[in-house]
Amino acid sequence: MPRLASCMICAKIERMPDPPLDVSMVPAKISYMDMGVERDYTFEMEDGTPVMVPEYDPILEDFVGRHGHNRPDTDVMGFIKVFPVDQATYEKLDVVTELKKELNDQTGLLFEEATYYKDEAIKCYNEHKNPSIPGKECLDFLDDSKQIGPTVPKKYQTYLCHMCPYMQTYVAQEMRHKAGLYNPKKSKRTNGLQIARSMPKGTKKR
Repeated sequence: MPRLASCMICAKIERMPDPPLDVSMVPAKISYMDMGVERDYTFEMEDGTPVMVPEYDPILEDFVGRHGHNRPDTDVMGFIKVFPVDQATYEKLDVVTELKKELNDQTGLLFEEATYYKDEAIKCYNEHKNPSIPGKECLDFLDDSKQIGPTVPKKYQTYLCHMCPYMQTYVAQEMRHKAGLYNPKKSKRTNGLQIARSMPKGTKKR
């Protein structure tokens, strides 16, 4: 299920996926230094119960890190807002436009949508001279240097590569390979013979 994250300081909205469904929920807690002493701070609801958040959420943690604006970590809940959106609503409505209008009316600020990860992925793709499969593979595809946010268990890790055009090519090839529709060892001549065999007798190739 998708969601929208917003920063109430720089008036930016970003689309991001939800964390995996099997991630445990834990109290929202941070550690900070106070007069040279490390202390823990737990975010609480108005009734005193702790705010529960996914144990692993690298994309949101990265968003928070990029939108710190030199404010104390304990203030983050005040200016970083997350808005869950159900899939049906996401597909039917322009949810970003709706949220922008709502936040503009509430705050008097002019909110804009940011496409940070998409822009960074395209930048990386261009710097790599537009790699493609087959024949021109990306050398650092899913490399640790492309991780988004803090290091978490492998199955929960998100990479900049997931937003890259190369990923679309990679996934498409993998799906075709698993379906038996793609074999990199087959030559063009073999494919041509397959096409010729499927043509009715008496048909001339052009």
